Amino acid sequence: MHFFVDPKHKHFVESVLTDSQILYYEEEHVSSSGAVPYARLKALNNALQGQTCDWVVVPEDDTYMNLHLVADKLSCLDPAGPPRLLGATFDATGPAGKYATGPAGKYNFVHGSSNVMNAAAVPVLWQVAQKQELDTMSCVGGWGDVGVAQMLRYEYGVEREQAFPFQEFGCTLYQNSEDTIEEISKLPELECIDWFHKVSPETMIKLHERVYDQPCQRSSADLMEHCVAK
Repeated sequence: MHFFVDPKHKHFVESVLTDSQILYYEEEHVSSSGAVPYARLKALNNALQGQTCDWVVVPEDDTYMNLHLVADKLSCLDPAGPPRLLGATFDATGPAGKYATGPAGKYNFVHGSSNVMNAAAVPVLWQVAQKQELDTMSCVGGWGDVGVAQMLRYEYGVEREQAFPFQEFGCTLYQNSEDTIEEISKLPELECIDWFHKVSPETMIKLHERVYDQPCQRSSADLMEHCVAK
C-alpha cells in the first residue's frame, strides 16, 4: 500500500511511513468548482506515472476514512475492467441538457468527499478533463463532483454507464455540516463505518481515537452485502 503525501507535509508522516510507501502528490489549490477536481486529477495522474496499483483512494481533507475497512472491501473487488468511480451516488438537478435525464435535468454523480476508483480510471479521467475543459466548466450547483459526472456524460453520452460506470460503495456518514464527536458517537457501530463526512480537524482527532484499532465485529461477507452494490 502506498500513500499520497504532499512534500510540504512529509515531516508529519516520516515516523510511520517509509520512503518506499510514499507517492508525492502536490495539488494546486484553486477555488472555482470545476478547477478543483481538474487540479486533483492532474496531480493524481502525475503521481501515478510509472507506478503499478489496483485502486486509488483520495479522501478530502474534511473526511475521516477507516482505511482498514476500505482496503478490506476493495480487496474483495476486481479492479480489472472499464474505468469506474466508487462511492455514494446522488442526483443533482440542473438545467436540462443534451445528456441530462428527466425534464429538469438530472446528473447522477459520485459524492466527492472520497475519491475511490480503479487505477485504470485515473488517466481516462485526466484525458476527459482536458478534452471537456473541466477547469472552466459551469458545474451544476457549483459542485466539482457533479462537474466530473457532467464531463463524463458529455464525453460518452448515453453510453456513459457502460463506458465509465459508477458503483455504490461503502457504509458512510454524509453530513454537510460538521458534527461534533458527541453527535457522531450516538451512531451504532462506528467502527464499521467506512468514512465520515464532514468532520472538523478537532473532531477528526477524537474520532480517530474512538475507532482506530477497534475491529468491526461484522464479517467481511456481511459488510460486502450491506455496503457494496453488486
